[in-house]
Amino acid sequence: MLKLRLLLFTAGVGVALLVVSPGWAEISAGDLFIVDANCAGDGAVVNMKDGGDLSAVPPFATGLSCPAGLCVDQAGRLLVAESASGEITVITAGGDMSGQAPLVTGLSNPAALACSGPEIMVAERATGEVASLPFGGELGLTVTFATGLGDVVGLQRDPAGRLWATDAAGGRLLDITAGGDFSSDPGYAFGGSSPRGVVAEVFRILVADAGDHRVADAVAGGDLATAPDFALSTAPNSMLWVEDLGLFAAGASEVHEIADGGDFVGAPPFAFGFNGSGYTGMAYVPGCGDGLIQMGEECDDSNAIGNDGCSAACRFEHCGDGIVQSDEDCDDGDTASGDGCSMACTLESCGDGVVQAIEDCDDANTNDGDGCDGRCRIETTEDLCGDGIVGASEACDDGNTVGGDGCSSGCSSESCGDGILQASESCDDGNTESGDGCASDCVSEVCGDGILQPFESCDDGNTDDGDGCSRSCQAVTWCHSTPAPDCLQSEDASLDVLEGRRGREKLIAGFRHLPSSTGVEDFGDPAVGLTPYELCLYDSTDALVARLLVDRAGDTCGTDGPCWKATRDGYRYKDSIGETLGVRKITARASSRGGRLKFRAANRWAKGQSALPSDIAGSLAGQEHVVAQLEIGGGACVSANLDQILEASPLRFKGRGR
Repeated sequence: MLKLRLLLFTAGVGVALLVVSPGWAEISAGDLFIVDANCAGDGAVVNMKDGGDLSAVPPFATGLSCPAGLCVDQAGRLLVAESASGEITVITAGGDMSGQAPLVTGLSNPAALACSGPEIMVAERATGEVASLPFGGELGLTVTFATGLGDVVGLQRDPAGRLWATDAAGGRLLDITAGGDFSSDPGYAFGGSSPRGVVAEVFRILVADAGDHRVADAVAGGDLATAPDFALSTAPNSMLWVEDLGLFAAGASEVHEIADGGDFVGAPPFAFGFNGSGYTGMAYVPGCGDGLIQMGEECDDSNAIGNDGCSAACRFEHCGDGIVQSDEDCDDGDTASGDGCSMACTLESCGDGVVQAIEDCDDANTNDGDGCDGRCRIETTEDLCGDGIVGASEACDDGNTVGGDGCSSGCSSESCGDGILQASESCDDGNTESGDGCASDCVSEVCGDGILQPFESCDDGNTDDGDGCSRSCQAVTWCHSTPAPDCLQSEDASLDVLEGRRGREKLIAGFRHLPSSTGVEDFGDPAVGLTPYELCLYDSTDALVARLLVDRAGDTCGTDGPCWKATRDGYRYKDSIGETLGVRKITARASSRGGRLKFRAANRWAKGQSALPSDIAGSLAGQEHVVAQLEIGGGACVSANLDQILEASPLRFKGRGR
């Protein structure tokens, strides 16, 4: 069923569409907004990024009619659903919105908004429908996407693109990605008291059930009444997940940050002093690197890494900006030729037909014997040793009369393997064979030179212990051949390996609910010490099938700065390009409610990032039980038994253990 509602305005006999383009630019990256519904009076939206008593914070926008859902769309606009007036309004500029023309009107008690996909989606609570707003809603047009949703309140699109909705009165959580009629659909999860907010991630689906005063873990689907508690809170009706910031659950008058789970009834809230409604909308304003081109940005390619066409400051990278990019030979800050770097940022060299300041001539080739030699110097008729021109009587001529540099003072060749030690050689044993202490290029072969010799099993360019390769150049691994005993046991763990898209492989491992006795000392000291981290995976026979060693303690990860940084409750590893086996993030946090660790790795072949091995899922295919362990050199080991195998194909493994 497809239902269109087009808002038309007539003047005389003409008909025209009303297109509203409100002002921008008052919101800023990092802002965290929440609605102050005040449905009996003047509704508002407040910036709660600093938390605390919001009644003392000047509202960002006022003059709203019982506001509910909030979102920031792909154009960087802040949108609010006004449930009492049936409108969606752009409030990016802030201020009094009582006279602001709405973006869309004629809706039936709109509640939640979802803006993360290609279209804006809105939950219409009075009709039990979800509608989409094509073209960002600028045409005032809505298209019915899903019906039969009952008391639809919550709405969210997860990272995989699935669209979730909650039916508060019907107690259902519904996957409505395909659209259509859901009146007879029992739901992905059912039996809830009053499910409202929903947050779906890779390993978990959380539902805020206001009737049961809790947030349930509904990843397994089925009966919500028996789903495990993730957090207890007073009548939560909406949630918002912001990467590296937290998981926020809002009720009628309080917001708690519940990322670690647990009992928050009576706990000090993150923010308070507002008047919520049946759905208390929240929205976060992202910044450079989130994939959205915001005000002040020329581009945004979903990362904060330069040298890929879009800089770390979200500015276009181009020839003449003074920064040498991967597709440039040079960049001298201008687009003028004749200065060694051409207008196309290619090196100007001898043989290109352009006489540079350092050249005597340039005849568009590098041939000798035509008056302009291969180094762009004018040729003479006599053989002169040291002039850089190899004459008939010379075996070589390197432009000088100094011996020991490969060409003697008399212009005869000096070579590796002649048994004569030259200045450019560290050894010369009279041959050009490697593996005998003197390499084929007459460089001494020693442990720590970064070159793997026959008598070495590894060579990492140093003679330090504790980094996976010993001082005698013998390989070290922290993984055992079978699962190690006496590890810290995770009571809620997950492993997801996706290898269905070549060049976009991903691995995410999570170890949650470690023993309450877990302390920061159990995580070693990767920030200033020498602690390596190694993920070890064992199949149903307890055989080691895969391992990922990250030995970057004290290292620098490019523009990210130090790879490891200490936090208030643990450590955090960040390498945006995944240089070591594709590993991009590791977090280790201690807590009185139980510690947790997370391990993320990924390939991005389009950017030349392919360090993550691509056969891990294949090694786990068909397994009914998997053990995941994280060995922390100098610290503890963490272990998880993954008994709930959700998928074990050659292209994806997904398992969980409780």
